[in-house]
Amino acid sequence: MIIPIPTDRPTFDSPTSVSWIDDHGFLVSVTKPIPRTFELTVESMDKIKNLVQSKKVYGLVETTKMSSNDKKTRDYMSQKLPLIYHAMAVVAANPVGVILAKMFIAINKQPIPTQLFSGIAIYSPSPFYRFIGSIALALSDSKFPKKTFSNLEDAKKWIKNLK
Repeated sequence: MIIPIPTDRPTFDSPTSVSWIDDHGFLVSVTKPIPRTFELTVESMDKIKNLVQSKKVYGLVETTKMSSNDKKTRDYMSQKLPLIYHAMAVVAANPVGVILAKMFIAINKQPIPTQLFSGIAIYSPSPFYRFIGSIALALSDSKFPKKTFSNLEDAKKWIKNLK
């Protein structure tokens, strides 16, 4: 796990992640290693929407332990994420987490395209994993800004400056 779950602020547990608002106003979520069914994803997205009081926020999501989603779940997420997030930084400590996040972005053709995101930042402390993330970003046909980072604070600053 890259992002530690804080003990100094409220956290919100959903079926697929643990989330909180950080000092920068980011909605931070750490995914859980469970099968991401459609029903669990709907429940989780409803909890996130309530947490942010239906306002758009900047997101930081750790996908290190994320499992794959079926097409129905990916389609649902593609429709709901742009309603919740201005932009999202995705971080992962392993290539599987990076690839799952990029596959969601790259292969999903949606009525609400992922281009509506202002940008995607991928962070990893490992040069190897940044390399994998860079390849995944290069293969993406998305038109929005995208970048990999070795420093988590730099990733947060970059994604927050996108409008």
